[in-house]
Amino acid sequence: MTTLFSVILSAAQKHDICQAKKINSNIKNIDLASKYQVEKSTITDILKEKELQLKRKKALELWIDNAFNSSQDIDGHILKNKAKFFADHFLIDDFYYSDSWLTSFKKCHRLCQFKKESESASAPPIEQIENDQLAL
Repeated sequence: MTTLFSVILSAAQKHDICQAKKINSNIKNIDLASKYQVEKSTITDILKEKELQLKRKKALELWIDNAFNSSQDIDGHILKNKAKFFADHFLIDDFYYSDSWLTSFKKCHRLCQFKKESESASAPPIEQIENDQLAL
């Protein structure tokens, strides 16, 4: 009788599996499963999850491009909500849109937050305008 035991793969191991498949697409999932001592279905699930994460990331990047092109303001809160929306859309259960995720995402995509200065912020106070009009 064969005793089955549960192997919990680390994030680094999952990353290595995805990299191995990316480098050599001909490698069989069963070979990766044997190497990491897990079931073939575990490898399939890891690779499927990676594909979904990439789709979520691409969708979010496209949304950001569209928002910038239409002059919409984006802050961290909006970005987290959109990331969660796309994770839900692609049925990604273990996506954590934490502050560290946000910082990493913004750094990776060279996004920064700044306060917009509007023309009205540079306008003189109404009293000064009235005084200037009287002076004319």
